[in-house]
Amino acid sequence: MRLCSQQLWVLRQQVVDEAKSNFIAASQNFHATQNILSHVDFPYCKVSEIRTLDLAIEHIAEDMLTNHRFQHAFQCYNAVHLRSAALLQWFDRVSSLRSGPCFD
Repeated sequence: MRLCSQQLWVLRQQVVDEAKSNFIAASQNFHATQNILSHVDFPYCKVSEIRTLDLAIEHIAEDMLTNHRFQHAFQCYNAVHLRSAALLQWFDRVSSLRSGPCFD
């Protein structure tokens, strides 16, 4: 099955819309976590990094128009992915330390 350029454009738009929704949800989760745990200094995904993510989300549609912008946006989203994975590992490590014998 071969898609015409208009069908590809519609498909690309649908993928961008779905990705944008997921990135917005991730950003909201980061902001909520930072607000709830405001006394904690996270080693990854600091407030300024999430602001950068928020800016990338604002420009996601334009970033899909050219290969140069697409590559730049991909690097941004990939960095957030890697740093949020590292943050998750940090949370796991901290919570396992806090549930040890000294905290029972």
